[in-house]
Amino acid sequence: MKIFLNIRSVGLKKSAIRAMFDKAKQIPGSINLGIGEPDLNTPAELIEEGCKALRSGKTRYTANAGIIELRTEIAKHLNRYDLSVNPESEIIVTVGGMGALALCLLVTITPGDEVLLQDPQWLNYFSQIKFCGGIPISVPVYGLLLHSFPVSLYSSIHIVSLGFALQIQPLHLLVSCTCTLDTILCDIYIDRLYEIIFSI
Repeated sequence: MKIFLNIRSVGLKKSAIRAMFDKAKQIPGSINLGIGEPDLNTPAELIEEGCKALRSGKTRYTANAGIIELRTEIAKHLNRYDLSVNPESEIIVTVGGMGALALCLLVTITPGDEVLLQDPQWLNYFSQIKFCGGIPISVPVYGLLLHSFPVSLYSSIHIVSLGFALQIQPLHLLVSCTCTLDTILCDIYIDRLYEIIFSI
């Protein structure tokens, strides 16, 4: 049978993490410590609010960017960092962090762009960059120093970083660097980055 997957899809590696999960499921009594998923039950009040929304008819398509009420609340939250954004034109709500990252990479990466990526990293980031046609360049997190970055940094326009993986000082240097170069800093743990960016 002919395979209709394009070259980008065929070139993606299977996640070793997923293979380990599948194998672990075959072991009786195994405990999964591999995913940062809370083991707490969802608070009853949140469940009830979700049910209320469904009963009130909020089951239709929303605006592509998300309901305006939610975007307005997000804008208010960002004001904590003295960041003024227009909820109607500058905020997009996605289904999760990976969806947001995928959208960001798809609209900013041109095939051949180099993307700095912290190492170690979650395989998903590497795969998303490759899928978008970017060239992932691993940068060790341990002992991160700007002079250890590849020279190609200065011709790159994208940086993907995990804020929680870096100590404050190197992260501060990284943000300073991206502020002076033609680069984009993409981070899914954005609250901490805002604290650093707006202190520069």
